[in-house]
Parts: sequence; C-alpha cells; structure tokens
Amino acid sequence: MQTLYYTTHNFVRRSGNVIDLCEYRSRMQDVQEEPVSAAPAARTERTRRRHPHQNAFALLMDSFASMSVILMTLTFTFWVLDKL
Repeated sequence: MQTLYYTTHNFVRRSGNVIDLCEYRSRMQDVQEEPVSAAPAARTERTRRRHPHQNAFALLMDSFASMSVILMTLTFTFWVLDKL
C-alpha cells in the first residue's frame, strides 16, 4: 500500500465573516479592564430565579429520562442476546 500526497494550487482564502481570536481576546481584555463609568442602578438586568418546585420537577424528569435510557439499553441487550 502506498500513501499518495496531493497538493493544490487553488487555496481557499476566507474573507468577510472570519474572526481573529487573538484580536477578539485582546478586545475583550480591554473591555474588562475599562472602569465602569455608569452607575450600577442604570443597568436593569432581571435575574431569573427558579422556584423550589421547578427544581424538584426538573430533577424528577431527569431521573425518568435516565431510567428510560437504561431500560432501553437493557432491553436491546437482552434482545440481541436472545437472537444468538
């Protein structure tokens, strides 16, 4: 078996929506280092808080999903073993 290497003379040069990550990181660093001139009260961000019953419901649904995956895996495994 022989390895074949190919070269191309027509390289694709991306332009437009290309992001230079080094430049992005340096801009983000500059933004983080700037002092905040606006008062904290001027920013109105609403934080979403979950009720305790929502967390319990999410945990219950997660448990059902995990158990169903385990049940499907066991069912498939026993089905395959039965075919042997």
